[in-house]
Amino acid sequence: MAMIRMVKGNFEIGDHVDGLIVTGEPTKEDWIAFGETLRRAKQRIQFAMGDWIVYGERYCADSLHAADEAVAILGWTRKTVSVYRWLASSVPIGVRRSDLSVSHHLAVAALHPRRQVEWLAKAAKNKWPVGTLKRAITLGDDSEESASGIFVITGSLSESDYKVVSRVLRKLGATWRRVERRRRHAAA
Repeated sequence: MAMIRMVKGNFEIGDHVDGLIVTGEPTKEDWIAFGETLRRAKQRIQFAMGDWIVYGERYCADSLHAADEAVAILGWTRKTVSVYRWLASSVPIGVRRSDLSVSHHLAVAALHPRRQVEWLAKAAKNKWPVGTLKRAITLGDDSEESASGIFVITGSLSESDYKVVSRVLRKLGATWRRVERRRRHAAA
């Protein structure tokens, strides 16, 4: 069975070796360009594996049997198989962007495809890391300032309320600090 073969300039990956063959004397620019090629190939493979898992469901009684097959073939955990399956089934091929990571796509996967396109475009245009994209989506605001803001909690919160607020802010990936204002009692 033929495997994937990739040749670019002085670099080759093929089914005859588990690694990279370098021929000649590639320049630093050649080396950098091939690294970018590998990064894009990795992302495409991740999506392709998710698409493969989804496609395999037609051969199995249900998605659980397909997941079991994928776990056995890929050597992944069931959780990893589930994540890739969900990503592939949630983000259509036409929405996916090669200039953003799989993690960026996971951040928008729960949204409607139209909104996925909008948020991925904003993330690419602004060169947002994944955490900034997640915060912007959660806050419903695409401004860099809002997406990477620092929250200050003032006033008194009970310990249980503080835990709830801090859990929400942690999920947002936000930075926060607690500032408690204490009343000064005048000496009688």
